[in-house]
Amino acid sequence: MTRTRLVVAIVALGVVLGLTGCSTSSSADARFDGLVAGERVYDRTGFSLDGAETDALDRRLESLRAETGADVVVYVRELDADPDETLDQVEALQQAWVAATGVDQDVAAAILINREPGTTDEARAGIFVGSRFDDGNVPSNEQEAIVEDALIPPLKDGDLAGSLNAGLDRLQSSIVNGPPVTALDRFADGPGSTWLPWTGLAVVLVGAVAAFSLYRRRPRPSLPPESPTTHRPDHRTDPAVATALVHRSNQASATSATVLALAADDAVAFEPDGKKHGKPTIRVRLLDESKARGEVPRAVWGRLAEHAVDGVVDHAALTKVASNTRSIGRVVEAELDARGGVPTEPDRCAGRSVDSPCSAARSWWARRWSPRPGHRSCWSRRFRAGCCS
Repeated sequence: MTRTRLVVAIVALGVVLGLTGCSTSSSADARFDGLVAGERVYDRTGFSLDGAETDALDRRLESLRAETGADVVVYVRELDADPDETLDQVEALQQAWVAATGVDQDVAAAILINREPGTTDEARAGIFVGSRFDDGNVPSNEQEAIVEDALIPPLKDGDLAGSLNAGLDRLQSSIVNGPPVTALDRFADGPGSTWLPWTGLAVVLVGAVAAFSLYRRRPRPSLPPESPTTHRPDHRTDPAVATALVHRSNQASATSATVLALAADDAVAFEPDGKKHGKPTIRVRLLDESKARGEVPRAVWGRLAEHAVDGVVDHAALTKVASNTRSIGRVVEAELDARGGVPTEPDRCAGRSVDSPCSAARSWWARRWSPRPGHRSCWSRRFRAGCCS
């Protein structure tokens, strides 16, 4: 029983001492000793302000009191405090200043700087003004603006004197002229409070409606009755057919282009085939006939297969396949016919007499470029396709 009472007594003593320590620390933070009438600048750090800066601030505060009636005290010290604690402490500083000097509480104001111990660029600032200014031109939001816009920025550079001077300049301007007015506020108090904005808005709305009405009534282009005659190749068009569409006739490169397309589709593969006349040559190995899709690729595959030995077309055989384009050309022309023929210009010879210059030109070209039996002339084909082009 005695031991239990001893433990309870020790715990109670610890709680009392803890509360006493907290109370002492809190009261020490809120205590501002040495305030006297006629002295308005207090540097308790001993290094933040020199004598000249202190005297200049004293004169600045005296001038502020004479011009605005605000009796301001400035207090600088080293103390680790957060912004909320600083705001509570600056209010206590204003009340301590009133109690020590007897000034009117309604016109008394205080500025407190809590510098972080051991640093020169870390500090907290606070301002508190009497009810005359708090209810007038220096409301709570303007006091916050003085702290954030005037006091804090110079403190980040360690310029305490610059911070206090900037804060006092902003405070005096606010007391005399009110808080700074933004462009939007000036517009709201000036033209924005008249009928001009509403008239302008109405004009804009009427103009927008008129413009939309004219846009809907605009003449719209009509589509031509004939369908387009242009044939645009796509990714499914064989390279040989696409080349013929571009050049308006079958080309000798149709076989070579199709072999390259087969290689791209992994239907065939290129392999080195030694050298000829000191230059490297290639051969073609047949891999997968199912990947030769389309009439032209299948025709080229058949030509390669005719010359292949053990599935390989050597350089000499490959040269023969590439040079004999007649069979491949017939397949390409069949593809062109299936697409409606090579696109040409409109027939300008339609409705003309046999003796017309166009007919005479056609006869001359037919005699000049008449093809041999079994041979189709590129020029005669082009002439028949273009008709006096």
